[in-house]
Amino acid sequence: MDIIWSSLTIMFLCTWSITHLTVPPQLRPLPPAKSFWEECRRGILEAWYPFRRKVLWMLFNIMVPEYFLGKALAEYLAARQSTKMVVGFQSDNKHDNEADWTLTHTHFANMGGFFVKFDSDHADTGLITGTDHSSQRLKRLIDRCEAGYPGLGPFDWAVHKGHYDMGKKWLDEHEVDHADHGSATVLVGDVWVLSSSQLLEARKLGIINKLPNITKAQINDRNKGDSLVKCLAVVQVVWLAIQLVIRVTMGRQSSQIEITALAFALCALITYLLLLTRPKDVYTPIVIKAARDVNYDEFCTFVRLSQMIFWLQRPQYTITTGAEPYIEGQSDVYRKVGNLGLYGGLCVFGAVHLIAWNFDYPNEGERMAWRISALMVTFLPIPVAIFDTEPLSDAWADRGLVKRTFYYAYNIFFICLITLAFPAARLYLLVESFRSTYFLPPSTYVATWANNIPHIG
Repeated sequence: MDIIWSSLTIMFLCTWSITHLTVPPQLRPLPPAKSFWEECRRGILEAWYPFRRKVLWMLFNIMVPEYFLGKALAEYLAARQSTKMVVGFQSDNKHDNEADWTLTHTHFANMGGFFVKFDSDHADTGLITGTDHSSQRLKRLIDRCEAGYPGLGPFDWAVHKGHYDMGKKWLDEHEVDHADHGSATVLVGDVWVLSSSQLLEARKLGIINKLPNITKAQINDRNKGDSLVKCLAVVQVVWLAIQLVIRVTMGRQSSQIEITALAFALCALITYLLLLTRPKDVYTPIVIKAARDVNYDEFCTFVRLSQMIFWLQRPQYTITTGAEPYIEGQSDVYRKVGNLGLYGGLCVFGAVHLIAWNFDYPNEGERMAWRISALMVTFLPIPVAIFDTEPLSDAWADRGLVKRTFYYAYNIFFICLITLAFPAARLYLLVESFRSTYFLPPSTYVATWANNIPHIG
């Protein structure tokens, strides 16, 4: 139990400390509580919804820690590029009451920290009775916002009449399966959540008079990153590393679950370094008053620049880590960078499991299954990453029918392998790391002097 407890502690601390979520949707102002018990109920619910959201993402992180690594890499690189764009704009156009833009500002914007609020010109949502796809999609969005948090009330979002008319016009001019269809739907509201690059566009167009006048120190003051949890995670990981090294030098076997915990720790360490300047657990945004409304051409611009996934997940208050990084003309590049980060994380995660190549297992069949699964998790992402590079696709597409056929067969084969065999290999490594604790050799239970180092165990 000491082995299991210390390993689970590392997994929990690492996944919890790197979970940086977006700013949640805001509620409409609630009337004063009528009693002490109602005040207590509200307090519990207000704490419960963010906690549940974070726990859901933590569990997802335990299952696929490499996803967060790839996403953090893409967001970090996109944020750096976006910061350069804003700083370059401010060098010639900065107002006296604008704060100097930093990487922290960009991360805060990309996690939904800035709301642009338009003047109230609300449409009569009862008139939205159409049976077409766009009307039904809009009604579902309105219903989600009106439902809000059960027990607390609706979200602070309403249909803006001017935006609704422009949104309907855009939807009528484009096909239902258009990539920006969802973006046009969500931008019909009176609240826009804009990323750093979108704020810059709004500033250039005069939709907002100035960039937010909030300093880096003020943003960090909103940061609720728990230093104690991070310190405990570091102490626990360092203790595990020392423990594993001592056991190797003394010729004593470690357990498979400790190797799995080490893999989680390495992925979490890289992710944490990428998110070092990103605020954590911010629950209230900075509201910016729109200087004027937008015209149709500007509405179309923000439809193209908008982040549909970010918007559609916000009203559902479900699991979401942040806005997709957007840089004009480079979004696809950062998507590929994120995928490469994901593949690299998968290789690192699998390579750590190769440490247990010669460990004791319940039987020889399970030892062989562990080796095959670890090799698959380590090396299978490499050909997929190669295939995911667009230049290679173009090169093969221009090399005649036979080579194109080989290329597509290669593609289908690895897609099937990834879809079917890869999840099975990942699941086996996780299950076997727990099952093997029932069949560990006696030397695994012999303590070393590392047990005297303060740790959770």
